[in-house]
Amino acid sequence: MDSKAYVYGVILGDGFFGYRGKKDDSQLPDYLMLKACDFDFVEKFRCEVERLTSKKYSIYKVSKGNKKRNALYLCKCYAQEIAKEAFEITRGKEVIPDFIVNGSRETQISFLQGLMDSEGYITCSFNSIKQSHIGLHFACTSSWTKSIWHMFQDLGVGVSKLYTRRFKDGRRPVLYFKINIEQYIKCGLGFNIQRKQRRLDFISKILRDYTHTYKKSYHDCVQDIVRPLAKACG
Repeated sequence: MDSKAYVYGVILGDGFFGYRGKKDDSQLPDYLMLKACDFDFVEKFRCEVERLTSKKYSIYKVSKGNKKRNALYLCKCYAQEIAKEAFEITRGKEVIPDFIVNGSRETQISFLQGLMDSEGYITCSFNSIKQSHIGLHFACTSSWTKSIWHMFQDLGVGVSKLYTRRFKDGRRPVLYFKINIEQYIKCGLGFNIQRKQRRLDFISKILRDYTHTYKKSYHDCVQDIVRPLAKACG
């Protein structure tokens, strides 16, 4: 794992630049920050920053969970030099750094892992055996999403057409695409978020077994695939 590349992936995704005191237009950030509902994601981010800085950081629970909302965890990494460098070479999260674009395969995979932990998601639902929706997706509002689309292909991971969802209320359009699950895993990618990784493992098995094993009756398919999938996916 390339720690720097992973951290940049998170920063361009769910991460933030933090400032001491009131921010002004000329001020550079003082720290890197991640707030998320998955503790293991925040912990992974903290560990990779600690490897870069040789410092220790804490994770705080900033809100309690309930039936409608998950708990939120926060990590502020006071690493001013790294924060300033990241802000400058990404132009405030607007571009992918050259060391990623022109980097090694390992560097690009580590970067994509950070991005997928942030912006990747899985859909899995079975309404009937003829109406199934299983997929691994990436979605983002950033202009560099097309570069991510190309990067996956350069690494040998198949992707769908790049789609755009526009909104009437003036929000930035969302760019999204679907990712080949088998090739994604073969490339060495997964999730550092246990919740997402469990779902990825499950649908990977479902797709594999459905293709090779479950060529049975409708009743057997319902028993072996649909009900377990519905239970796993809530």
